Amino acid sequence: MWTRLIRARILRVPTITLLGLTLSAGCLREPVGTGSSRPVRRDPNLLVIYAVCALAPGLELARSEFEAQNPGRTVDIWFGDPTTLVDRVESGGVPDLLICLGEVELGLLQREGFVDPLPNQTIGGYHLVIATPAVSEVRITTPQDLLATDVGSIAMASPGTASIGTDGKKALERLGLWNQLQKKLKLYQKPQEVLEALSQGEVAAAIIYDPCPALALQEALSPDSVVVALPLTTSKGAPDKAAPAVDQERLVYVRAATHKRSPNSGLAQRFVKLLGSEEIKAALEGASLRGQAAD
Repeated sequence: MWTRLIRARILRVPTITLLGLTLSAGCLREPVGTGSSRPVRRDPNLLVIYAVCALAPGLELARSEFEAQNPGRTVDIWFGDPTTLVDRVESGGVPDLLICLGEVELGLLQREGFVDPLPNQTIGGYHLVIATPAVSEVRITTPQDLLATDVGSIAMASPGTASIGTDGKKALERLGLWNQLQKKLKLYQKPQEVLEALSQGEVAAAIIYDPCPALALQEALSPDSVVVALPLTTSKGAPDKAAPAVDQERLVYVRAATHKRSPNSGLAQRFVKLLGSEEIKAALEGASLRGQAAD
């Protein structure tokens, strides 16, 4: 499964590494002058998308369908974690369409004047999970097991700097665990740092998104070094609707936005409309890390 997923055509440029570890120079990155609002110059038949890596399988299918339905049009997609996508936009990248987590990342880019979120556009989502190193003998079967003495440090991204940290804090607060776990929590600025600490056994557990770490680990670490212990918040309910109980499964939803300097925003909205088909919606569920959450 990992090989098939990673081999998907990610971007028509010479070099790309997920999570922004390596990117070729001169591809689709136009410097943005202070206060600039003019659309960038770009082939009117080229649709450029930045998207969270969890949705890679579905978006690759949508790309093929879009190009088949629109002869002469080409779709190029950058995949990465939400933090990396924000950094790329802030450093001058101008996607026609940005598909990213909304509360922290899209909210920040909207406040900074880079993007206009598309109304009522929810596209796929992540599972928020508790993960452990594969070699760990610690057994976590409920969130309350995080309080056990054999569970040492717990890694997560800092709330407010990335959606994964904010969502993790909210989930722990709903479970009544946030305050009790303060002495155990190790907070990191970047989600990738959480994955590295977990994979290397520096922490007993971590709160991460699934399935994006599967792709990240394939590039930087071994995907077999991390397993999902259990879902923290996952679901099938409607987006933005509070779960009636803390153990109800709920997804962390991904949203879409157009860049204010996009020259092809019309193509972007046409692509988003295609994502509503049943076949592509099913594919947007993506893959999952090995463990109980994947069963």
